[in-house]
Amino acid sequence: MVTRISSALLSLVLIVVTQLVIAASRLPGSNTASLDHPKEVLANVVAFIIFFLPAVVLAYFNHLACRIISALWHFLTAMILLFVTMALIFTGHIGAIIVAGLTTLILILSGIIILIAQNRP
Repeated sequence: MVTRISSALLSLVLIVVTQLVIAASRLPGSNTASLDHPKEVLANVVAFIIFFLPAVVLAYFNHLACRIISALWHFLTAMILLFVTMALIFTGHIGAIIVAGLTTLILILSGIIILIAQNRP
């Protein structure tokens, strides 16, 4: 249970870090979240935390259905970040590409850990 929760929390933290790195690497514009507008960045981070919080809560339970839903949530978020990583390749921001790619890998590994790990009596 500890490995499932810690991997889910690590994924949540990395998602927030990825968002902040992407916001820091973008030039200020009217349609992008940048650090020049901290309220928009905060709203973006809070929205992703609210989006990902059910996966963290479901990782706590040992029931197979809860673990499958949590793992699917991780895989869905990994797919979203994979598309973001592909889009970042065209911008040329190497730091953001690396952070988004690592977060995608951690999300996939976290989903696998949630599916495999079980409580030992």
